[in-house]
Parts: sequence; C-alpha cells; structure tokens
Amino acid sequence: MTGEIGIVAGIGYRGSATASDVIAVVRKAMDEFGVDAVVGLAFPGFKPDSDNAPMEAAQSLGLPVTRVEDQALSRVAPRCLSAMRHAMPGAGDKSVAEACALAAAGEGGALLGPRVLGELASCALARGPVRQL
Repeated sequence: MTGEIGIVAGIGYRGSATASDVIAVVRKAMDEFGVDAVVGLAFPGFKPDSDNAPMEAAQSLGLPVTRVEDQALSRVAPRCLSAMRHAMPGAGDKSVAEACALAAAGEGGALLGPRVLGELASCALARGPVRQL
C-alpha cells in the first residue's frame, strides 16, 4: 500500500504497554477525530524487538505495521505539534507518535491534530500518500 492516500496511526508507548493499551488509544484517537478506518500502524524503530505491543495490536486489528527509523523521525520532527518531557532518539523532544504518523504518511502527509494520550500509549493520526505499510 504505497502511495495511496490514507490515514495512518502513529504509536508512542511505554515498554510496559500491552496490545490492549495500543488498541484502546488508536480507537480513542479515531473517535476524537471522526475517523472510520486507518490503513496501518507505525511505531518507532528504536524500541526493542521484545516490545510486542504494536505488532500484536496490528495483528489483532488486521493492519499492516511499519517501524519508523530514527532518520525518518528526525526529518518530520519539526512538523510535530506536541512536545515531550524526555528526548527520544530521532524525534528529540517532539511526540514520537506524531513523528511516526507523519513519517509513515509520506511526503505531504499532515497530522489530523495533536497526539491522543492513553495510560501507557499515545496515538497520532496523519493523512497522506502512505508509504511502507
């Protein structure tokens, strides 16, 4: 699904987050922005492979998933709307969820709004010519 216009969900999460936490915040973001469907999930590549929450959530939702590497996060970080208390690889002090959504949404992608916070995960939605999903 490369180049088609769609909405992708970017995910930021703590290591203790579960697939249920990710699914809940994706649904919360979709409700807040009036979105009926997303075409995939994107999460930061700097997270260890042992953090299975986004992969399990994507599988449960029947969505493709992509890992967004630090370089891609860095390119879109200036376009993020929200700041974080702690700097993260690639995104600096910008929202990882927003950076993941923007990077996966492709050139010309745009956030629908600021990230939506859950207890252990956050979600940002971006529309654009989705890449790598």
